[in-house]
Amino acid sequence: MTENPPVIYAVEGHVALVTLNRPEKRNALNDELVGGLKGALRDADAREEVRAVLVTGAGADFCSGADLSALRKISEGSVGDNLEDARSLMELYALIRRVRVPVVAAVRGRALAGGCGLATACDVVLAAASARFGYPEVKIGFVPAMVMAILRRNVSEKRAFELVTRGQEISAPEAERVGLVNHVYEDAEFETRVERYVADFERVSRTAVALTKRLLYQMDGLTFDAALQSGADLNAIARMTADCRAGVGVGVGVGVGVGVGVGVAELPENNRLLVELRLLATIPGLALVRSALRTPVGVSDGLLDKMRAATPATCGDAIDVPLALASAVVLLSQADTMLVPGAKMSTQLP
Repeated sequence: MTENPPVIYAVEGHVALVTLNRPEKRNALNDELVGGLKGALRDADAREEVRAVLVTGAGADFCSGADLSALRKISEGSVGDNLEDARSLMELYALIRRVRVPVVAAVRGRALAGGCGLATACDVVLAAASARFGYPEVKIGFVPAMVMAILRRNVSEKRAFELVTRGQEISAPEAERVGLVNHVYEDAEFETRVERYVADFERVSRTAVALTKRLLYQMDGLTFDAALQSGADLNAIARMTADCRAGVGVGVGVGVGVGVGVGVAELPENNRLLVELRLLATIPGLALVRSALRTPVGVSDGLLDKMRAATPATCGDAIDVPLALASAVVLLSQADTMLVPGAKMSTQLP
């Protein structure tokens, strides 16, 4: 094991703790740190006990952005080399949205350039009162390109333009005012307030939060009507989860408890069930795949094969079939069809 790993990762109770660990470089982003972050996020997402991920920075600053020495080196490479390097960081930003549980950035000190992008890519940003945020790239002839996609979704167009073209830092209270930060806490009580905030996710439904997060980000680019339809379909999904049934006082009964990321629904032998699957398109702009399969069949490999065969014909090859399968709603009711004994259906996200 590396003596000073670029990322320190641990799971304590229901919280995955991810710490950027290059304090001597103000936690500047390089290949090793970006790779470590992605590995930690994937591990946290795979753990059913984790209710939230907390991202912090070791030392005085959260993250100063790209490591300039690494940037100078890669700039001497080919276009392909530079594109591959940029895509690695892009994958990190995108991964944060795909993690099922809330990812919370706790910012002390400065979060600049790609570091500001990393913080604001998280679902929630908590900042110490002395923290600073900014996009200084233009001062060195660089373009805050990928981080602009995140910034533009957080603040108004006019404010975004000002932040990325002037290159100036702003205070934590100002960042909260314009929408970059959720909450600002006094430095002396920052750690305590952050711990308390993250602990609140232990008291809400993990399934409901995962579904809510997914729907919120999926709505980017959808028309109003399409967004409403997405909400209606996901509303139906939520009602069939074990958490919702328990919350509204409905007996769980046979075979329920299916939800995105909830795990595996075990269906007992010799039950007669009608399985209706609604596939939820996961690429913004695609129409919902609705009532894709209405034939009463057993939950078996044969059913999954039929689903895979039907999906591309319904919505085009661009659909991510495994992710669509992960959003399947399984509505269970009495029918005249024999379930394949011991059949299971996985709802784990890929």
